[in-house]
Formats: sequence, structure tokens, C-alpha cells
Amino acid sequence: AGMKAGLQKFWIVTGYRRDELWEFLEELGRRLDVLIEELHNDSWEGSNGVSVLRAADVLHNPFVLLMSDHLFDPEIIHLLCQCPRDGIDVCLAVDGNTDSRDLIDVEDVTKVRLDEDMIVDIGKGLKEYDAYDTGIFLCSPGLFDALRDVARDRGDASLSDGVRWLGRRRRARACDIGELFWMD
Repeated sequence: AGMKAGLQKFWIVTGYRRDELWEFLEELGRRLDVLIEELHNDSWEGSNGVSVLRAADVLHNPFVLLMSDHLFDPEIIHLLCQCPRDGIDVCLAVDGNTDSRDLIDVEDVTKVRLDEDMIVDIGKGLKEYDAYDTGIFLCSPGLFDALRDVARDRGDASLSDGVRWLGRRRRARACDIGELFWMD
């Protein structure tokens, strides 16, 4: 889906079963004629924010961050690129159709609470929420600063922790995908 949306270069953070995964990804890159580079996370058993931080040395401009186990309509990335980004470090594609998605595991999905289009909280355990997190983000390198700040205080940081940190500072915006398809 990322390629169909026009993305041309991919950095994949590996961890568990690195060798098998990387062998597959190298072949995939050759077959599709797309540049795929590996960023290995030795601390892969930690929170997913640690994996995101592995990209801090190579990503200095806005970038798309995707969860590798999510399927989605490539149009979502085009929609995210239209998200107003002045003073914003994360635009998260969210699904506001919380009553009509059959393929969602409500107990496991990450939920998002909003103030209009600004993210005020995010997490799997939210009791009150307005949307689901699709796992599709448009980010600035400011996300890395948020993750480092959280990790400095706690020793670990999830991606949701970083987005929550940015949300408290009004630097995280939601972009509703409407009826576009996605699945975790």
C-alpha cells in the first residue's frame, strides 16, 4: 500500500527473527525494484517507541510511519498529506466509525480521544474515545524528541506515549479516514 501511495524508500525496523525477515525483505526489494533498508533494534522486546527511535539518525524530514501488520487503502496516505501541519509533529489517520467496523478487535485496538481534530489522549485502555488509531502516521522528527523525553523519564516509551506527549502540547492532529479501508 505504501508503494501504491507513492512512497519510494522504506526503512524497516527489524527485531525478532531478524535474519529470516531481512532475507525476505531483500528479495522483496529486488523483485519490486524498491529501496528497502534495515534498521535493527537490539531492544525489540521493549516498547514500539524504541523501534521508532532507531530511525532518528536517518529521518530528518517529514516521514510516513506505518505498522507493518496493518492493511489499508493507499488513499489514506494521500489524505494524511493534506493534513494541516503548522506546529504539528504527528498527523495520525484515525477511524471515527467506532460503531460500524466489523473487523476491529475493540479490546486490542488503540483508541484516540479528540478535541475537535487535536489528539488529547491515546491508548488501548481508554474508556472514553472518539476514534481508532489506524497505525498510519505522517510525522516530523519532533516525534523522536517526544519519545526521547518519555524514555528519559521512564526508561521506555511506546509510540502512544510519544503521541500522548505531543498531544498534551497540541502538536498531534487526527485526520479522519471516513469510509476508507484499513485493518489491523
